[in-house]
Amino acid sequence: MSTTRTHSTTSTAATASSSTTVRSSSQRRSFRAARAALRPAAIVAVAIGTAAALTGAAAAPHTPRPAHVLRYGVQFSAPNVIDVPPLQQQPGDFQPGDYVTFSDDLLDVHGKLVGTEAGSGMITRLDSTSVQVFYSMAIELAGGQIAAQGIASNAPDKHLVITGGTGTYLNVAGDLQLIENGDGTGTLTLTLR
Repeated sequence: MSTTRTHSTTSTAATASSSTTVRSSSQRRSFRAARAALRPAAIVAVAIGTAAALTGAAAAPHTPRPAHVLRYGVQFSAPNVIDVPPLQQQPGDFQPGDYVTFSDDLLDVHGKLVGTEAGSGMITRLDSTSVQVFYSMAIELAGGQIAAQGIASNAPDKHLVITGGTGTYLNVAGDLQLIENGDGTGTLTLTLR
């Protein structure tokens, strides 16, 4: 009797194990079928959610950050002109591709040195009446750096876009105005947003 009971228990355990295996395999097939059926629905739901988010973002009114304006005096350095081939035949005979590098001092209202602006301006177009220059520059101040670039001319009033910054100026945007006075000095106005 004890042998039968043991055998019976073993047989029941084997049957339960076999039933569990069949059930587990059946559950896996059901899960795969459900997942395959839900996959297109999930893709559609993600697409609708993304479209709704983008539409909502586009429709939401943009609240601009208040502008913060920084003003500095500028003491210009002597320009360092790089003449790339074909070389000048006469002084001032520049061509597209020629460029200038600069590193200028920035001064506060009391004339104290507070930073530097440095970069380059490359001639991109030149004709008998105008010069187009692409400027790329960085402004280094106590709290970090501000990057700016854009197209301007050789006129004394230049406007560039502020493209970012580091430190205190991380993620900053805005615009830059540089005015040359014609005597080696000028003013730099940064409108940060």
